Amino acid sequence: MEQQAMRRYPGLIQPQQMHSLENLRGIPTEANSRLHLSRLRIEWNDFYSSHPHATLDELLEFATEMDRKYGSPLRPEIP
Repeated sequence: MEQQAMRRYPGLIQPQQMHSLENLRGIPTEANSRLHLSRLRIEWNDFYSSHPHATLDELLEFATEMDRKYGSPLRPEIP
């Protein structure tokens, strides 16, 4: 889950949940422009547009979907 979600949905996500080890992902430098600045950004923007009043379950489900879809180059790798 990206940190921007806390600003978009105030009060929905607690800081300790956002910053828990379970939710942290590292994006290697070589993957940053094509993954983080392009694919993930587009997907998250689409989610925000289609879910202006998302629930925590919807947000967590989408974050899990992003892990499944793009998790292999992330650190730790999400199989």
